[in-house]
Amino acid sequence: KAEDRARWLAEWQGSDVSNTPTVAEQDQQMLLAADLLSLWLCMNGPVTSGDDDASVPNSEMQTRTSTVLGKYGFAPQCTSARAAEITWQGSFAPWPFAAAELSLESAAVALPAANYRSWPEIAAVSRPIRLRWRLRKTLPPGGEC
Repeated sequence: KAEDRARWLAEWQGSDVSNTPTVAEQDQQMLLAADLLSLWLCMNGPVTSGDDDASVPNSEMQTRTSTVLGKYGFAPQCTSARAAEITWQGSFAPWPFAAAELSLESAAVALPAANYRSWPEIAAVSRPIRLRWRLRKTLPPGGEC
């Protein structure tokens, strides 16, 4: 694997003078951060119905988010949970996007955290929800979602 990486890096560096090892390292770190961000977007739960605070104390994703994404200036600002919708808001520094704001949305299924023995058991207690993420270059004061 190290030989493959070295060969790829040499080919990439030879294609443009601006392709330096520093740029490659920064790009690799951004790729890792984006991968973790995608996991954070999908797994920052579970959330219980009716709670205003959608975070889970000591959750594995919170620890990883703080440890890894914190290095890249990722700052989740607030989370809002309602029966049919969960909304997150956050930012990056430096901001990696051309637009000042990025809004993402997905259909999802929520269910109480428990040990289930079968898919029918899961289906019986699950409910549809919408997940929304709002990433902004500049966060508003006061933690408004």
